[in-house]
Amino acid sequence: MRKTQIINPMLTSDIYFFNPTCELAIANGSPYYTAPARLRQFESDLGYMPAWLGEEMDQVLIQGAVDQSFNERMRALGFRLPEIMNLGEALSDELWLSRPKGRFYPWGWSPAVYYLLRNMLPNCSEAFRKSAVAYWKPDHKGLYSRLTALELLETILKNHSRDWLPDQADLPVVCSSLESIHHEIDRFLGPSTGSGTECPSTSLRDRISLAPADLQSAGAMFPTTIPISLQQSQFPSSQFPKVVVKLPWSSSGRGLLLFPNPDSPKKNDEVLSGMLSQQGFVTVEPWHKKVTDLSYQFEILDGEVKYRGRTFLETDPKGRYVRNYLTEDIEIQQDVKVFMEEHQAEVVEMLTESLSQSKYTNLYEGWIGIDAIVYRNDKGVLKFHPMLEINGRFTMGAIALKIRNYLAEGSNGFLQIFYSKTGNFQAFCQKREEEKPLVMDDRKIVSGFLPLTPPSPDHHFGAYVEVTAPPPHYS
Repeated sequence: MRKTQIINPMLTSDIYFFNPTCELAIANGSPYYTAPARLRQFESDLGYMPAWLGEEMDQVLIQGAVDQSFNERMRALGFRLPEIMNLGEALSDELWLSRPKGRFYPWGWSPAVYYLLRNMLPNCSEAFRKSAVAYWKPDHKGLYSRLTALELLETILKNHSRDWLPDQADLPVVCSSLESIHHEIDRFLGPSTGSGTECPSTSLRDRISLAPADLQSAGAMFPTTIPISLQQSQFPSSQFPKVVVKLPWSSSGRGLLLFPNPDSPKKNDEVLSGMLSQQGFVTVEPWHKKVTDLSYQFEILDGEVKYRGRTFLETDPKGRYVRNYLTEDIEIQQDVKVFMEEHQAEVVEMLTESLSQSKYTNLYEGWIGIDAIVYRNDKGVLKFHPMLEINGRFTMGAIALKIRNYLAEGSNGFLQIFYSKTGNFQAFCQKREEEKPLVMDDRKIVSGFLPLTPPSPDHHFGAYVEVTAPPPHYS
């Protein structure tokens, strides 16, 4: 993964900042948005993560204390990472603020991050100040909504009729009322196992359509005229064991509610009402019997879409992110492997074409992670869902691609996020380093445990990789 840079004789630094709550900040809309306490802890503890994306001449702003011993250890191991700076100190340093800079790379854009770094941005490079992301625009909000992925998926299915892609009737449906949510849950699950609330039959057009005013306030890139393919009620291709309701602005498996679940109908309705009150609408979609999760990484520069690579990832039973694998050499059923490789080139072509024809090329610059899955339908037939979600920001998949460059040939492993309610990432790291000592060869990781963020006793969150050496007879 090589970051494209503007050649600058002054060798200006690009600036990185970790703000993974950007989707929540966008949904809130306020430049003064403050994330809940646990998420603020997450952002602070993992503030070092963008260091694995940048170059040695760059700088990363973090919200906590700078751990110089960690920086020195990483340099001693041969990792040429950016300089780490405390955010508050940097923003109060007039000399630093006035110094010419390259581009600004937050983890993701939002009104809040523009406001936070407002005094720094005027001194970024001319190339940045002329870019599509130099200023926050109302149209940017729609880029981060799940409706955008739905719209682009619709386009893919319209332009590419393939029996290995999802069926049209199985696509997510937009709902803005409890009644329509119940109806869609029952449609996918079947009334006997659905939401438990009887509701009258309504047309799919009524259930998916939002008033133009609602669309404008949501900033959604979704057509006010519903495509012909969605104007008539359609039954799903099969009954599904589960259905998921999703907030339009959320990420990493958050903002989801699965059905059926053990909570009472009253409790579920309270949660659903809260979701509607918070963001105005939700999407309802089937929970597929997936066999693997994938992440496709792209970068948009000057309106041109570039494919950067693919990673495999793992999620928990509720769809929340667990880990990224560092290589494509993972244990997977043979028929699944053959299926994926058979369609890999066409999937990349479809996604590239879809992004190139979208508003992203005019409104966005930077990395984009597209979540995809391979799943089996009720007949056991493999299907490829090429665009489950779009993340208009950096993702852990981008970092996994970067770490891949540090692996010794034939080595394999994963990137994972640590979390403990009681904290002490330091104790966890000490234990894992004793069990899996790090082995390096010519600045490449052969095997072992490596923390990617400082192993502090105060940190409830942390990031690390575990690497396995190649087999004895690998060549």
